[in-house]
Amino acid sequence: MHLITLLCVSLIGYSKNPYIHNLDKQLYGAASKNWNIKEDDKGFIYVANESGLLEFDGIKWNLYRLPGNQPIKSICVENHNCIYTGNVEGFGRWDREHSGKLMYTHLSKDVPEKNIMYGDFWQSWKHDNAIYFQSFKSIFRYKDSRVEKVNITKPVLFLLPAGDELWVQYMKGGLYRVNGLELELLVGTDKLKNTDVRVILPYQDNKYLIGTSNSGIFIYNNKELIKWDSPISDAVQVGELNCGIRTKNGKYLLGTILEGIYEADVNGQILNHFSTGNQLMNNTILSLFESKLGSVWIGYDSGLGNMQYWDNLDYFTFGQNKIGTIYDAKIWDGRLFLCTNQGIYYISQKDFFGSKSLNNIKLIDNTQGQAWKLTESNGRLFCAHNRGIIEISKKLRTSIFSENNNGVFNFQEEHLFEKNVSIASMYNKCLIIDGNQRIEVGIQNIPVKYVMTDYLNNLWLKIPYKGVYKLRLNQDFSIAANTYFGGDKQFNFHENINMLKIGSRIVLSNDSLFYTYDEISNKIEPNTILNNCLASVKSIQNIVKQKKHHYWIITNKSVYLLYYDGVKALIMDQYFLGNHRLSLVERFENVSIINDTLSLICLDNGFLLHTMDRKPTYSLPTSPIILNISGTDRNGNTEYNNLMLNKDSIITIKSSYANLVQVKVFNPNSFYQDEYFQFKLKGIDSDWSKSHKSDIISFERLPSGRYTLFVRTINQLEETSEPYQIDLIIEKPFCKSTIAIISYFIIACTLFWIIWKLVLRHHRNLHIQKIRSRERNRLKYQNLQLEKKINQVNAELFTRANLILQKNKLVDDIREIINNQYYGKDKKDISELYRKLKNLLKTGEKNEDQWEIILITFEEKHPDFFMKLKKISPDITPNDLKICMCLRLNYDSKEIAQMLNLSVRTVENNRSKIRKKLNIPSNIHLTDFLLDL
Repeated sequence: MHLITLLCVSLIGYSKNPYIHNLDKQLYGAASKNWNIKEDDKGFIYVANESGLLEFDGIKWNLYRLPGNQPIKSICVENHNCIYTGNVEGFGRWDREHSGKLMYTHLSKDVPEKNIMYGDFWQSWKHDNAIYFQSFKSIFRYKDSRVEKVNITKPVLFLLPAGDELWVQYMKGGLYRVNGLELELLVGTDKLKNTDVRVILPYQDNKYLIGTSNSGIFIYNNKELIKWDSPISDAVQVGELNCGIRTKNGKYLLGTILEGIYEADVNGQILNHFSTGNQLMNNTILSLFESKLGSVWIGYDSGLGNMQYWDNLDYFTFGQNKIGTIYDAKIWDGRLFLCTNQGIYYISQKDFFGSKSLNNIKLIDNTQGQAWKLTESNGRLFCAHNRGIIEISKKLRTSIFSENNNGVFNFQEEHLFEKNVSIASMYNKCLIIDGNQRIEVGIQNIPVKYVMTDYLNNLWLKIPYKGVYKLRLNQDFSIAANTYFGGDKQFNFHENINMLKIGSRIVLSNDSLFYTYDEISNKIEPNTILNNCLASVKSIQNIVKQKKHHYWIITNKSVYLLYYDGVKALIMDQYFLGNHRLSLVERFENVSIINDTLSLICLDNGFLLHTMDRKPTYSLPTSPIILNISGTDRNGNTEYNNLMLNKDSIITIKSSYANLVQVKVFNPNSFYQDEYFQFKLKGIDSDWSKSHKSDIISFERLPSGRYTLFVRTINQLEETSEPYQIDLIIEKPFCKSTIAIISYFIIACTLFWIIWKLVLRHHRNLHIQKIRSRERNRLKYQNLQLEKKINQVNAELFTRANLILQKNKLVDDIREIINNQYYGKDKKDISELYRKLKNLLKTGEKNEDQWEIILITFEEKHPDFFMKLKKISPDITPNDLKICMCLRLNYDSKEIAQMLNLSVRTVENNRSKIRKKLNIPSNIHLTDFLLDL
């Protein structure tokens, strides 16, 4: 016990043994050599690779090639959107587009070729708001979009940061401080003229460690160089120091050309040495870089590596010294013993904790074959072996404890009927050893993997892949009764059942559910406390008690440290080994309990040593970040929105680009922890999506509207991070937009106005047509009236013309008579002339035929006139009709008198008589009456 206590103290005093995850070039998709590694403000990793610039977001690797596929030698990260790189014969800047991709700008294109020819720019650093690029021939400063050459007088080695300054060494010379475009000599650094400075790291009291390639390490106090007399200085001098960093925990990691990586403390003591003998894939280290999350990236000459420190875990592997798969372990007599499929191995405590490796591990003679379990009993060490139970002495000699010619899975001590007995779980039976007495129990020819006992002295047998038997024993260990648990349809038991002993009661586990045995009813009942606590833990393969109330729950890829006292259950720690490419032993997953504070997790090619006294690293999943949101239309055109979003951002996507909306998410912890993404789109989804590893979230054909996107990370325990929230607006199609609606309204109003105008015009036209029709009718009527009047006038003119013709004829006749009388041969007297004229006049006056012709002509032009008069006054006389005709023709009384050979008075009298006959009112003129008739 004292030895174990010393072991715990010494283990805690030693440095942690990290796990190194190696990546070959096929995995990251670029060349082997990796010259420089940096990280941006978001957690992206950048690697200067022989093939170009490598970018890693924790899930995917992206390779950006330079024109001509030139290798990149150095990196300086300004921020996530701006990265500077140095390459062969040039340097430049990478700017991030909205799509998230990087585009290169050649900054040295205007530099004279002679200044950069045949030069590789090995270093790129930010200093004094400028970027410095260094090759062996020259140093350039890029500031305010200008490239300027630093004044140097001869070739230089590596430009390195020293606090907030940049130092550089002249070849075969001392160190110089960069001040703008000039170099200032650092006093006391002339000792370095015969060596190459490869590393400058901060040390105590504002001092610096100056690491050289072949002269060890010096301490520089700003005045002089003092050789650091330490084991680490000697080691890197032999291995040829090439690079180094100081980690956040104050340790130094130094990479060499020949000997891998050394870890040292501030006193120069070597804490770890990593090489191809343990975890490294190559001993030539080109670059080292510590990320914000505390892991260390390694740039090999042939690949990449990631060194991860776990506060309560130490990783051990056999490297090139293959000893097989680990099944169990035990610390005994100052040695660590390991059960493997090749036999039993051991290593001394001094070698193990001194070198932190298994290079000195050895096989115990005569233990070749499958070794399953190590058990300490009464100060003696036993091994359950394929050949039986083997006892190992302190001198590492072996003997067969029990001659059974049968393999043994487990050998353990139990308490039955107030006796301490040993029980061997064998390939075909179970053997109880009570002193010299051997009692076989169990079912004939059925293998037993391990056993447990309860307070009723029942013996529980775990049968490999075949469930569990409960044996009720008699005092002499004979079987009184047995009960089989396995294949129970009620509880969906399959053949892989595990047993857990809580106090003195047995708990059974079936994959992910737990059941407690009820002794009174002889039945199993669901264990609600454990089932609720471990609801998200699936595929449970084994359960191992660590100490009181503490248990290891082991699945095929994970291990959980559980606290359970029968009343409450709590997961204290968890390790997702599958994410780190560590493999538990399939179907024989196991955690070996060294003591109350140390547990050894068995792996295929090594083991993890867990220390409970250290503070657990367990924490909730890391919240994700949304990098960009893109929309793609039906033609495959993509539009990206607002790179590196803030939580309060509102992203708007045009409706035409909503055919496929993709969200690029990022979790800086994805590479280190087994965490997945979940999302929920408020407005579409009611529940969270299934967890997935992909960093792209896609939505197809989102309808227009406003959504809220929630993204979170989730681990295997279904514990979630705080969700990242962002508002997303899918614009309405133009046909549904406000402008379109206003346009529609305007168009509708315009159409309504046009239609209204057309209708109005139509009604106006109808009205005009009606008016025109009325006007036409009026004009027609007026024309008829005018035509009637014209006809009347024509009739009057015709009548007058006839009268004139009659008179003219009368005059002509008179003239002819006179002429004949006057110019005749027979001169007759005047009396004869008088007589002829008188007769002629009487004939003209009494020519009724002529008046009849006039009356007929008048009546043709003025139809119904005389009829109307006769209808009004039947007693009207023909002479009255003549007078009425003349009045209708607008003749006055005098003219009428002449025409009718009457006196004017007679005509007036006749007019009065006519008025009376026609019954014309006194206020109406006779002529007007006749004109209107």
